[in-house]
Amino acid sequence: MALAFVPSDAGLLALQAKVVAAPRKLPSLPLFGRLPGPVWALVPIAWIVIVVFAIRFLADTATGLT
Repeated sequence: MALAFVPSDAGLLALQAKVVAAPRKLPSLPLFGRLPGPVWALVPIAWIVIVVFAIRFLADTATGLT
C-alpha cells in the first residue's frame, strides 16, 4: 500500500527539516584525517564515472538505482 504523493512528500520534508534543525558534531573517523582537502574533490567525480560506466555496460544497473 503506497501513500499518496502529498502525505508521503510531507513526511519526507518533515524528516529533512528535523535532520537540518538538529545538527550535532560528526563522529571523528581516522579516514577523514588522512586525506587532505583537495583529494576529497576526486571522490564525487570517481563515483560519477563509476556509475556512468556501470549503467553503460550493465543494463540492470539503471533499474536497480531507480
